[in-house]
Amino acid sequence: MKKLIPLILIFTIILFADGISQNRSIAFSDKPFADILAMAKKENKLIFMDAYASWCGPCKWMSANIFTNDTVADFYNKNFICAKYDIEKGEGVKLAQQYQVRAYPTLLFINSEGRMVHIKVGAVQTVPDFIKLAGKAMDPNECFATYEKRYSQGENNPVFIYNYLKVLSDAYRPVDVPLIKYLSAQKESDLVNNANWKIVFSFCNNMDSKEFNFMLTHRQEFVKAHGKDSVNAKFYNVFFKAIMDLGRSGMMNDSSYSRLKRKIYASGYTGAGKVIFDADLNISQMQGNLKKLMDLAYQELNKYYNDDPDMLNELAGMMLSLSKDNNYLEKASQWAKRSVELKPDVANNETCAALLYSLGKRDDAVKYCKNALVLARKQNVSTETIEQNLKKYGSGQ
Repeated sequence: MKKLIPLILIFTIILFADGISQNRSIAFSDKPFADILAMAKKENKLIFMDAYASWCGPCKWMSANIFTNDTVADFYNKNFICAKYDIEKGEGVKLAQQYQVRAYPTLLFINSEGRMVHIKVGAVQTVPDFIKLAGKAMDPNECFATYEKRYSQGENNPVFIYNYLKVLSDAYRPVDVPLIKYLSAQKESDLVNNANWKIVFSFCNNMDSKEFNFMLTHRQEFVKAHGKDSVNAKFYNVFFKAIMDLGRSGMMNDSSYSRLKRKIYASGYTGAGKVIFDADLNISQMQGNLKKLMDLAYQELNKYYNDDPDMLNELAGMMLSLSKDNNYLEKASQWAKRSVELKPDVANNETCAALLYSLGKRDDAVKYCKNALVLARKQNVSTETIEQNLKKYGSGQ
């Protein structure tokens, strides 16, 4: 493995990434993997492998937006032997089995002996993060293989366990076994301390686990130690995940869902109604039951989101696109007006104007559209569509 590049150099590379013309790409080799290994050995470099599938949207996005960045291209071409394989074709099928590729894209860093030293599953969204990923792969203290070795040797302090679980999660590897092994060795009272709370908050996502139920029965202790917002966010995320997992499992029916909802209400979590409302909205959309989605929003959106301008605007816009029923559109216009009241930005004013126009309230539509136009001009953003709408609303076309 090459000597670790100092972090200061990586940050310098990132700093100068902006403002440079983009005309270079990562030079991926299409040679057989045996030849790639030989090249890595000869040049004393790690291999960077993009394991992709031809139909994978995030893979295509990375190819178009990350691999073609000059900073990325220069850094990866200098420090790695770069190769990419369609994991569903040719030699890629064997490589997928060898390196346990389970999702796309999988970004692998492999030494010249063919041993995987670091892995990240999923598209990396920014140039700085992609450079940092390379830095971790090249750092013998931070790469996946080192964490695996340290864990196998029995290291289990909470800071290490948190970092190890994060590395596993980034690699799309299951965390349940090491998580349960670690937590089962802890006193329940120790779950409240800061180090263990960080682990529980990030990785304890099973609503039936003893650790989660300990949190429920000792919620005041957790609130005192970590704050009401943080603890409630954890309860929300776990319960929401449980409902969505049931929805995706193919085992959801009225009976199973009712049992789960009763269990969530019985937990004593004060946000039970909101989490069930949110899950109902998502499941209705996932199942294509748009009538149910609109009915749910019509009945209960104000109860849970009357002070959330973004959610009000989003559902108002959705209602406008889905319904021609004036009762629904009138309700949506109330959400839109409230969103403008809370957050008078361009998008919220535009949504409000469109809804009011659909209801035949031309003068009000013009007023909100003019508000959007003023704000857009102040922000130096395109006003073409707003001006077209203003003309339409004013003429009644």
